[in-house]
Amino acid sequence: MATSVNLAGRKLLLAGVFLCLAAMFATSVAYRVNHPELVKQFRPKQTAPQGMQGMGMGAIRDMMAKAEAEPENVDNLMSLSNAFLMMQAWDRALVFLDKARVLEPDNVVILQSMGICYFRKQQYEHAVETYERILELESGNALAHYNLGVVFKHFLNDPESAATHFRAVVDLPHGDEEMKKQARGELKELGKL
Repeated sequence: MATSVNLAGRKLLLAGVFLCLAAMFATSVAYRVNHPELVKQFRPKQTAPQGMQGMGMGAIRDMMAKAEAEPENVDNLMSLSNAFLMMQAWDRALVFLDKARVLEPDNVVILQSMGICYFRKQQYEHAVETYERILELESGNALAHYNLGVVFKHFLNDPESAATHFRAVVDLPHGDEEMKKQARGELKELGKL
């Protein structure tokens, strides 16, 4: 008899729990139907292209619109080119760098960015022309010398020109020590140190 009372008590308890859960579900549905503003829409998180963290596509659209409205705004053109450089979109970056260079043909920062694009696109002759133009403007530009050394040594098979530029990096009185170390290593490989 005790077993049947115990079993009946369990069934009653389970039925009560089930009724409570059903009541909670029904009230929740009824509340949400009466208050639709509580429904949260799921939107997948948009991620920026690699290298573009912190700058959304909306910012790029704004800069593009500004470039249309203010085509002579070099700072905006440079911001756009830098955004595309970070995305490794070399052709897109060059579009804005070319526009900026027309406005400021002797701007070394513009020229350095163009040199990077040409190098990455494997247009080594254009890269050489660009870095040589930088050296016309700033004969002691260590980065231009170093980049020319790399292009001549590794891509244009011109070890003499490479050595000349690596030597210029090493001989600069106030150059970056890490870059000088790298240039010495390149000279040693060329047998010029």
